[in-house]
Amino acid sequence: MAAGDEDRALALWEAEATDPSCAIRLRERAVLARDVERARRWLAASATASPAEAKVAAGVAEMLAGEVPAALPLFKAALQLDPGSVTAQHHMARALFNLGRQEQALGMLQQVIGLAPDFLEARCSLAHVLRALARFDEAASQYQAVVRAAPGLHAAQFNLGVTELLRERPEAALAAFDQCLSLRPDDPEAWLNRGLSQHMAGAAAEAQASYRRVIALSPDSPTGHYYLGSLLNEQLRDAEAEHHLRRARELDPRDPDTAAELIGLLEQANRVDEARSLLPEALAAAPGHPRLLIEAAKISRRAADLEQARRALAQIQPQRLMPRDAQVYWFERGLLHDRAGECEAAISAFNNGHRLAARSPRRRGIDSGAFDRRLAALDTWLDENGAMLRRGFDEPLPPLPFSLVFLVGLPRSGTTLLDTVLDAQPGFAAIEEKPTVESVLQALPQPWLDGLLDLGAPEIARLRGQYVDLAQRFIPGATPRVVVDKLPLRFLDLPALRWLFPEAGILFVARHPFDVMLSNFMQQYVPTEAFIHFDSLDASARTCAALLARWRRMASDFRAPHHRLDYEHLVESPAQALEALGGWLDVVLDIGALDPARRLAGRGRIATNSYQQVAEPVYRRAIGRWKDYAAQLGPHLAPLADEASALGYPVRP
Repeated sequence: MAAGDEDRALALWEAEATDPSCAIRLRERAVLARDVERARRWLAASATASPAEAKVAAGVAEMLAGEVPAALPLFKAALQLDPGSVTAQHHMARALFNLGRQEQALGMLQQVIGLAPDFLEARCSLAHVLRALARFDEAASQYQAVVRAAPGLHAAQFNLGVTELLRERPEAALAAFDQCLSLRPDDPEAWLNRGLSQHMAGAAAEAQASYRRVIALSPDSPTGHYYLGSLLNEQLRDAEAEHHLRRARELDPRDPDTAAELIGLLEQANRVDEARSLLPEALAAAPGHPRLLIEAAKISRRAADLEQARRALAQIQPQRLMPRDAQVYWFERGLLHDRAGECEAAISAFNNGHRLAARSPRRRGIDSGAFDRRLAALDTWLDENGAMLRRGFDEPLPPLPFSLVFLVGLPRSGTTLLDTVLDAQPGFAAIEEKPTVESVLQALPQPWLDGLLDLGAPEIARLRGQYVDLAQRFIPGATPRVVVDKLPLRFLDLPALRWLFPEAGILFVARHPFDVMLSNFMQQYVPTEAFIHFDSLDASARTCAALLARWRRMASDFRAPHHRLDYEHLVESPAQALEALGGWLDVVLDIGALDPARRLAGRGRIATNSYQQVAEPVYRRAIGRWKDYAAQLGPHLAPLADEASALGYPVRP
């Protein structure tokens, strides 16, 4: 057992199973493994050890049959016969736990371990009770003690992994589940939890492979289909995600998590009526399920039924939620308070959401200093080579098969709205936040900051060809006349854009920086090196100021075709804004594309946090929102005031 050879240990005990002490060991191991048939096999032999052990065996038989109340008197009788019986105390504690008397169970198990430190099955029970009481660190310590003594004990390794997941330590959990799989390579539950560990750590491709292995081993596993569908949903692979989530519902129609995930997918795809139609049945099956209530609140808020949304959230106790669900709750509550004009409550809710996000395992894996270093490196390049922005690459290059426009700006400045308007124009195609340029730049032998100006015409022609191949993967149908490639923060690579695509237009969307910093603070972003810097009002203001300062510096230096479109102008005077933009593009833009049904027709799921806003008719309520929050924003606006003034925006309400 100490060498990790659990099968050999079991075989040795079985060879001497006429010895009652060996039969007890086999019974305890089988109970731990939840192997009912094996446990029953050793009941009679274990009962011959003593009159007290006979009572224990009878009680275990009742528990295996699900008759916990009937088992409890038998264990008490065993303790009357032998007050020092650790097996009687162990199983009595199990019975007490199953009857909801957790603290009593805990005290009895601690007493058992004090009497018999090597009673590994009892130590596992102690760990299980500690975990149920949310004392995860103590539970993990107990499981670790078991696996040190018996590395091949699958149940202990598995439960250690589950406990590490609850501690949000995905790397430690992954190590435990890998050990489980070394013992049982085809265990679907271990593969499932291995996928959860990888998913929590942000290793999406590896998690997907683990989930697919679960389905290969157990095609009718509802949890396998659910977790694979959830991951595919995160990756915006709607059709596949929906297939697996609907399959999970077929296999387990009453599971509320599957229903919530499917409803969330439909809502995010702006199929709101479909999402709403699933809610009554799902809530009837699980009336107080937090994720369902959050989805219900979201759908009610989108329909402007704020009171109904409020009633849904009021049923949730956020302190009892898992961290991931608690984040979603607080951000949704913040949006509801914002929509109701409750500014102080909104800021408080968003702060709660950001505090939880900061403790996320995915956040811990991100270098918090990387974004600042990127900005500093750009500054150094501009100090040394800024004049090259005016020139761009000026040798002959093979033409692109389409006119190219890079759509940039700060996040939450209106780039997604404009992207959908342009995508609906005849002859236009928009590429929404795909790594086209980024993939080309990553193919360079060194960062572009170090080698851009050394590239000659042949190398640039090859890179342009790579870009065209990548871009056309995201463009359905025939090659369009104009490609709008949108990624807001791509302007930080503006020198590379000028060098590789000197003829491309740069379309910059501006919005009042105070509104931008507030809107970014209100978002629950997938953590990246840039977006983790919007997690407080102060950080959001400083980040927006830093970004706008770099844009202002570069915009004053380069001479590429570029156009500034103000979000406020587009919303308040759409005909004039589109006329000016069309004049720059040398086309007549159709204002009818502002209609959301036309903008979203035939278009896949919007990949950004703006998916709700772009599904609505163009509205004015987000303009000047910062003025409503003036009391909350006041201490944080100083870093942004210069940039707002430089863009021509007022800095006082």
